[in-house]
Amino acid sequence: QQIVSYGTWQLPIGRNQHFLSKSPGWVDEVVGGWQISPVVNWSSGLPFTLTYSGCGNNLPGEAPCYPNGPATGLPTNVGSFSTTGHNRSFFQGFNNLYKNGPQGNFSAPGLDQIGTTGRNTKFGPNFFDTDMAVQKNFTIHESLFAQFRLDAYNAFNHINAGNPSGNASTVNIDQGQVFITSEPPGAKPRQLQLAVRFQF
Repeated sequence: QQIVSYGTWQLPIGRNQHFLSKSPGWVDEVVGGWQISPVVNWSSGLPFTLTYSGCGNNLPGEAPCYPNGPATGLPTNVGSFSTTGHNRSFFQGFNNLYKNGPQGNFSAPGLDQIGTTGRNTKFGPNFFDTDMAVQKNFTIHESLFAQFRLDAYNAFNHINAGNPSGNASTVNIDQGQVFITSEPPGAKPRQLQLAVRFQF
């Protein structure tokens, strides 16, 4: 699910505008005619599949292997960014489901059983990005004008988190959290670009 919205807003500053409407020509050349054009992209997370340590012991080869239980039984939440690990926690994994047996709403399937959780039944973090352009046209002569433009990609420098590992069980109890260390496709840090274009 994705929502993309965009538009253009001319700032109400300069001659014949709400602010500084009676400004002299040289002031209007500096403060008048500026436009802001944002593009906002918000989308839900991408799906991923739950599995568990020791999965291949029940099903040899390339057969799919999932735990038993409803995917809704595993709550997820994007934690704060860790400056030491350079990651974020996303869910609390159950501890070594294969050896220790049932963990909450989940259990290990029997021999030669693929499990009931299913493929792509959990979703990763949402994606949010805002690109923004600030521009102004300067008239040079009749139909000839120059356009100054500043483009800001990921203008708010929002850090988007990618999907975590689907392995929902761990070996040691102190490794119970599953972390996100990657970014989703299309994610980028803030980038600025300056441009001047002549149009005639």
